Amino acid sequence: GSGEDPWLDARMAEAMVRGYQGPMFDSTSMAACIKHFVGYGAAEGGRDYNSTFLTERQLRNVYLPPFEAAVKAGAMTLMISFNDNDGVPSTGNTFILQDILRNEWGFDGLVVTDWNSMGEMIAHGFGADRKDVACKAAHAGVDMDMMTFGFISHLEELVASGAVKEAVINEAVRHILRVKVLLGLFEHPYADEQAYRSVLRCDAHKDIMLRAAEEGMVLLQNDGVLPLRQDTQRIAVIGPSSAAQKVGGYSSNPTGYTIRSVYDEIKERYPNAVVRQCDGCAITHRNGEDDVQYVDGQPHLTKVLDADIADMLDTAAEIASQCDVAVLVCGDNNVTSGEGMDRSSLTLAGKQRELIKKVAETGVPVVLVLENGKAVNLSAEKDVCNAILAAGFGGEFGAKAIVRTIAGDVNPAGRLSVSFPRADGMVPCYYSRRVGGWPEYYEGSSTPLFPFGHGLSYTRFTYNDLSVTQTDNTTFAVSCRVENAGNRVGDEVVQLYVHDVVASVAMPKKLLKAFKRITLQPGESGTVTFTVTADDLKLFNVAKEWVVEPGDFELLVGASSEDIRLEATVAVR
Repeated sequence: GSGEDPWLDARMAEAMVRGYQGPMFDSTSMAACIKHFVGYGAAEGGRDYNSTFLTERQLRNVYLPPFEAAVKAGAMTLMISFNDNDGVPSTGNTFILQDILRNEWGFDGLVVTDWNSMGEMIAHGFGADRKDVACKAAHAGVDMDMMTFGFISHLEELVASGAVKEAVINEAVRHILRVKVLLGLFEHPYADEQAYRSVLRCDAHKDIMLRAAEEGMVLLQNDGVLPLRQDTQRIAVIGPSSAAQKVGGYSSNPTGYTIRSVYDEIKERYPNAVVRQCDGCAITHRNGEDDVQYVDGQPHLTKVLDADIADMLDTAAEIASQCDVAVLVCGDNNVTSGEGMDRSSLTLAGKQRELIKKVAETGVPVVLVLENGKAVNLSAEKDVCNAILAAGFGGEFGAKAIVRTIAGDVNPAGRLSVSFPRADGMVPCYYSRRVGGWPEYYEGSSTPLFPFGHGLSYTRFTYNDLSVTQTDNTTFAVSCRVENAGNRVGDEVVQLYVHDVVASVAMPKKLLKAFKRITLQPGESGTVTFTVTADDLKLFNVAKEWVVEPGDFELLVGASSEDIRLEATVAVR
């Protein structure tokens, strides 16, 4: 998923389907695959490959909407998740694969298992052997088996014995062939490699990659140290990711080109400055990338032992103390963020927290950059860092986007798609939790350190003139004026939340229903307009129906889920 909010996830799902498949199928299209269906991200204790217990209301409200949006956007394939929900593994779950996916949503593409998820139903205790789970998966609505070899080994005899009807096989084959026909695979079964050579990593695509990385930069805090002055004389680039070629988990290895590091980009962007570098510590010692640490971009230690770590921390602090500013590049690697890489803590792995503290104690201004794949507990770092920039995994041009943002060439306007907790024990801390019967306690103990939708700018924006016009009983036009009250051009991401004040089921205090990004020059103002429809007001009631109930709804406009600037109440009668 793309974050903790189902509305945002649904919009991202639609965009990804458009990106993969395009407006129509042709020889350059790929069939988008929606995964993993469904509830995989709600595993107990955050453990991958684990059980979930989601009520139908939770599924309908939170987990199914992004999948439905992807189906309606035209995605042609769907992959099943490993997890069971309330005792029924997804690969054998007729309710989600037949009742919802096929019958309600009208999905006519192919359904494929995840890697051996059919076989894993045996481990769940849901089937006796491969033959048994192949039978159950076929009846549930699975079209294609990936790596269990249950279908190819047993379907013929299952049909011969009458355990699986031939019509079930025909339907599965029809789904698979339909996708292949639409993709033109029978006319053009192989890709023309030469045709793509002028397109792959062409200048236009590189520009898009850089722009995507830049627009995703989230400035969490800043006391004015950023943007970094062009005449800065000495810059320390510290941290286990500072000289690393980071592209993110599950990314392919570059072929024919090199990923540049933050250290590389800072040296190029500040040619007149003395730029020093030191890893200071490793993220983990379980993968090859951390067996070597760097000082001034050169290999310094191999097979780092615990005895060496203190020396590296001291070296980093010494280098930082001699500079005007320290840019610490920390975060995740493929061990701390990735499939099956469960974490019991969201603090920065290894000695990174100790490194940040040690550098900060030198008195040098500290800019913390996070190349992270998940939410991070920054409760200690918040108090010792002058600025924190959450960059995520930015791909090929992630380092360039980071440095252009630090330098002020780019004014950051990204927003958090997940809440960052104050402590590990308060997870989950998503913004749309229902308050419960003691709201004062909730507000005092459960607010995140950095909330969903949060992100700062090098300028500031004011909101005013909220206007709400009702066009029919369940449709409202909502607009406001946003002004750039600072001295830099910048983007503001205006967010609209809705709250059903009194309902037949307990509802969250706010739910995101729209956002718009607006670019404004210094002193310029612009009007942002949203349309609220019945879809934004509906709920899944106790009778398991989607309805819009009469009553009052609060419309909340702001800069984050916790920074609401304007409010209005409308009535649906």
